[in-house]
Amino acid sequence: MVIRRQRARSCDVACLALLLALFVGGAAGQTLARRGWVGSGMTVDPWWKTAVFYELDPLTFQDSSGDGYGDLNGIADRLDYLHALGVDAIVLSPFQLPPAAGANHPATALDAAYGTDEDFDRLEREASSRKMRVVVDLPLGGKRPVEETLSVARFWLSRGVAGLRLTAEQDDPDMASLNPAEREQRVRALRKLCVGYVGERVLVWDAPGSEPEAASRPERRRKTTAPALPQLQVDRTLEELTRWDAAGLKAFLQAAVPGANALAATDAADRSRSWGRWDEATDSERLGAAKTLAAALFLGRAMPWLYFGQELGMTSAGIAPAPMQWGGDPGFSTAMPWVEPGPNAATANVATEDADPQSLLNWYRKLGALVHENGSLHGGSVTPVETGYSDVVAWVRRGKLASDRPVVVVCNLSARGVLISLTQALNGIGVRVTSRIEPLAVSFAGDPSVAASGISLPAYGVYVGQAIQPGLEDAPAPMPHRRGR
Repeated sequence: MVIRRQRARSCDVACLALLLALFVGGAAGQTLARRGWVGSGMTVDPWWKTAVFYELDPLTFQDSSGDGYGDLNGIADRLDYLHALGVDAIVLSPFQLPPAAGANHPATALDAAYGTDEDFDRLEREASSRKMRVVVDLPLGGKRPVEETLSVARFWLSRGVAGLRLTAEQDDPDMASLNPAEREQRVRALRKLCVGYVGERVLVWDAPGSEPEAASRPERRRKTTAPALPQLQVDRTLEELTRWDAAGLKAFLQAAVPGANALAATDAADRSRSWGRWDEATDSERLGAAKTLAAALFLGRAMPWLYFGQELGMTSAGIAPAPMQWGGDPGFSTAMPWVEPGPNAATANVATEDADPQSLLNWYRKLGALVHENGSLHGGSVTPVETGYSDVVAWVRRGKLASDRPVVVVCNLSARGVLISLTQALNGIGVRVTSRIEPLAVSFAGDPSVAASGISLPAYGVYVGQAIQPGLEDAPAPMPHRRGR
């Protein structure tokens, strides 16, 4: 009994010391942006491991002032739309004044075209009230010395941003001015800086053509106590995927990003949008392909990194920017937009798709809700399932907890309907099911039930179901996993 009390007392002292260290370390050099900020609390699981990220360009998302240019207040006015989409973190493309020789402005100065410091504070405040976070860009090229880079990072972290996306300078796409050791030094210093702030601040690596030096050397990373890598890395493998590329989708599901948790992306500012990449495809085929890509984004081995408008099937002329296609009145702006509307703005817009239960927008919303509610989609494993069809890709997601029921995803990437019998295949990978799989989401109209003979999928159809294991038929459904942090 005495030994047990001593152990309990030692645990209490250790826990108190840990909390004190976290408080002191997090408060040093920092003032929280505001009371009640959503990122100011400590949680057991990092928020970013199960987060949906949404990248947007403030100039083309929503105009609030009537001058034809999008701005920070416009984003704040559209937060309910993003929340309904399941977004956890808003990633802002650069809205600061660019660095220039002889410039007399600080590196953190906001471009007046986007708004004021007060507008940024309002955006963070409104996002926080909806349990969403804000992430900003931090160029990692060689223009700035490391001390200035850290100063800029410290400024934004103290303003309350939840994370920093590490990118290349616009005129330094390969960061050729930094050698691998210098890149690693900067990343290590930034990661150490983030640890000193409460609220699980996150670094996101998104610099095409280069990787954090330590990412390919896990043995070196284990030998040091200082964190070296960003916690998240944007994986753009799916940007090359076409609707017919079943082999590519299978390869993506089985691959792994070394050294970091992956964020999967299909669209970006510097390339044509995914909706327009498939030549000679009908609108019906494009819709099916886009829904398949969405399933891979939300239900595959990574969390989704969305680029604004892809949930609508927006397209554009090449890589030219286009305003967010809201439709209705006032739409993007009450004035003439600063750039031309996209080619399909009249049909692929929020007002039109909101009323269509089979639209791409409502499919994204359905997947966004599912990924937050179902524990089997949080971490765990991804196991491919052989279907017998070369153009049908299926996989099983299994959560970390014994109570997490396996989730089955089946994607038909062909122009013909198929009947898939999965019971034997699932049993072969250790997922024993009864004759029924409970449907969670389907991308097509009609009866989503599964007969004993299998799952009937139309052309380019996606089926998501919950495997009912023996003995669990009457078990209660798992509690929703979306957190109110």
